[in-house]
Amino acid sequence: MKRKLSVIIAFLTVLTSLFSCQDDFMPQQEESVVVEGWIDAGGFPIVILTRSLPLRLRDDAIPLEQLQDYVIRWAKVTLSDGDTTVVLTGGKDNDYFPPFIYTTGQMRGMSGKTYTLKVETDGQVLTAATTIPDNPPIIDSIVCRSISGDTAVSGIDVYIRNRTDCHCYYKSFYMDDIESGQFISSYLGVVDGYVADTTFVMQIMRGTTVQELEMTGFYFPNGSDVVIKVATMDSVSFSIWQGYEDKTRLGYSYVTSSTRNIPTNINGGIGYWCGYNAVNTKRTVRFVL
Repeated sequence: MKRKLSVIIAFLTVLTSLFSCQDDFMPQQEESVVVEGWIDAGGFPIVILTRSLPLRLRDDAIPLEQLQDYVIRWAKVTLSDGDTTVVLTGGKDNDYFPPFIYTTGQMRGMSGKTYTLKVETDGQVLTAATTIPDNPPIIDSIVCRSISGDTAVSGIDVYIRNRTDCHCYYKSFYMDDIESGQFISSYLGVVDGYVADTTFVMQIMRGTTVQELEMTGFYFPNGSDVVIKVATMDSVSFSIWQGYEDKTRLGYSYVTSSTRNIPTNINGGIGYWCGYNAVNTKRTVRFVL
């Protein structure tokens, strides 16, 4: 089954895939522990640990099967909500890529709580904290629209009523491989509610996958099922995702390619640990011609 790229691609290969090696010279980078982790309100934590990939020329890319060599499988991962601390269990899970996650069934995310993550591996200690917002997004409707000149695909527009009871930051994801169970970051799917209209539209556009580092199209094939996830997040998580979106957007231009590092809230490593108050409940949108 074709596995989709998890959002860890932002931290594992973004420099290689986005900048495409403007010169043959590639500076050596110090290896870092990469954390990709999140916890949804009502959901269990998910943490994926890897080591950063070396910068490579595009025509000398690391084969997909070798990415498994960068997965960290023997770390001690603990999570605290301020009252309780639990140790996450590592194990194989084919719903994700890489197919190895740390999780627990002993702690669910709760709105308004702060979750502190601690990772211990090979003598290194990494920490991060995130807060799940009190308020989830308010979705008015999800609309499929035709694309001019192309009857094979459709776009997805999510109409969101901007909350007036708080300053919200919004992030969108999608899942178009229902069997995989993993949400993919939608392209340019970040909105600061402070500058958004009372009701605004988030266009759900396809991102990249580990098998397809190049963008192959923003829209979704007619007849397919897509699950949409829209979440609120705290300001730190917004800064991280905004930095990633800037890198992605500017990376497609040779002239404007960004060399600014993506923000991280991982002390001692790179990556992200984010809390989400999400609306999805496996809502499926079916396209029709």
